Amino acid sequence: MAGLSRRKQKNAATHTSAAKSTYILFGAMLIFAVFQLMNVSMVDYTAQLETILETSSETFDVGMTQPQPLSLTPPQAQTQIPPAVAANQSNARFNDKSGKAIANDTKYWADYRFGDYILSTSPKGATIVDFVSKYEGTLAVDYFHALNQTYPQLVSITKNGGFPKQNSFRAEVLCDMITKRGESLLPDALPRDTDLVIHLRLGDVLDNMIKDEEEVEDVFEYGVSIVPSQIRNMIQESDCLGWWHYVKSKCFYENVLSELISHAKPKPKRVIIVGSPVHKKNGTDNNSIKYSKLVEAFFVHKGYEVIRYLDGTPDEDMVWMSHSPVFVASGGGFSRLVTICVNYFNSTALSSEQGWSKGLDKSCGEAPHPPIPKKKYSWEENTIWRGAGGAWDPRFRTFPPEEVIW
Repeated sequence: MAGLSRRKQKNAATHTSAAKSTYILFGAMLIFAVFQLMNVSMVDYTAQLETILETSSETFDVGMTQPQPLSLTPPQAQTQIPPAVAANQSNARFNDKSGKAIANDTKYWADYRFGDYILSTSPKGATIVDFVSKYEGTLAVDYFHALNQTYPQLVSITKNGGFPKQNSFRAEVLCDMITKRGESLLPDALPRDTDLVIHLRLGDVLDNMIKDEEEVEDVFEYGVSIVPSQIRNMIQESDCLGWWHYVKSKCFYENVLSELISHAKPKPKRVIIVGSPVHKKNGTDNNSIKYSKLVEAFFVHKGYEVIRYLDGTPDEDMVWMSHSPVFVASGGGFSRLVTICVNYFNSTALSSEQGWSKGLDKSCGEAPHPPIPKKKYSWEENTIWRGAGGAWDPRFRTFPPEEVIW
């Protein structure tokens, strides 16, 4: 009996050992299979990651500060502000999808001229019916429809109808619409209480009126002080004002910071630069990008975190900037409308007067010609300037504080 018991124990041990071997073999095969799958997955994942990184390196163009990709996640998540989208990347700030199909169509938006149309300074021969048919669903056209319903005497959308009468703009109509569109944004998608939002007039003025990036550097560094006094209030042969009515210099932004010391509460901690290089752009946007980087570098040097946001549609930029706690305008009607709505919402707007001789631009316009070698700038080449004093004769140049000589 004792021998039988020992044999049973031995057989049991043998079976147990065999079972263990089987389990071990099966486990090894399973682990091998898993590793094989993991290896394939890791290879695929690695390839995808490398593709994403390569794409990101091509699309990011944010100068000295690279923002995180857009996310509409709660504030504790990695990305904290939607405008941290790289230039030229599409964004998804809005739950409202109106107009998104053409959000990146630069030809579509290039001639939008939001400020000109709403402020009733539309081109000669243009009709509101043409504008409405092309831009139906946009904020500007929705404004016209709302204006027509609220103040029918101011606008007539007919077959041959023109634009609203001069001085027919109604801030409450536009700004209330902006409030409703802003409600489609998540709370964390709007500017923070400590953000300083700066609008830059990019596109047409910089890329069409200024010769090259070297001239852009002088434009930012010296502003209107490089422009003779005689032509500062003149118009070009094409009925356009000079760039100095729209593009702001380092002098202007120095004055902005001085103004903020006494006005802004709480003090801004971060600067958000907003602009659109596609605004009636011809050719490249090199000058616009160069200028935006110069403005960014200025504020980085002053100790601010800076984000450039250059890829939004005009409607998105209008809604987002209008919710700024502190807004700094550029020249032009678009910035003027943002300023109006920022004030309408009881926030702070450091407005930029049309021109170069008032407000925060005043000291910049009074500055003498800088002590730099004489250069031939774009405003001197193939341009006829006309004004109250007649046509400009380039032989006579004066700069403040000298008298204007015709």
